[in-house]
Amino acid sequence: MPCYLEQQVTVSLPHTDHGVLQQALTQLGWSFEGDQDRLVIRTSGREVMTIANHEATIRSGQEHLIETLSMTCAQTILRTAAQEFGWTFEAVNEQEHEFVMEHY
Repeated sequence: MPCYLEQQVTVSLPHTDHGVLQQALTQLGWSFEGDQDRLVIRTSGREVMTIANHEATIRSGQEHLIETLSMTCAQTILRTAAQEFGWTFEAVNEQEHEFVMEHY
């Protein structure tokens, strides 16, 4: 019988705030289910990521998902802080990861 081996990668996410994480997932259009202890995330491309105990587990080769999620979480935090303190938060020339924050 054939045997299939699936390698997984676990990445530590020590400072993950659950609320920010869920906002970022919603912004990305990724679905998720679970609770504070464990989230199972499905991307729009049907990739699966599990987050439990401040660690994300994904299939080997899908490490880019962690970077995408981390960047979106950071943007969510900055956007929330900007709104809270009366700053504007806008993309620079439609660049994916460049933003300007201004306070008037």
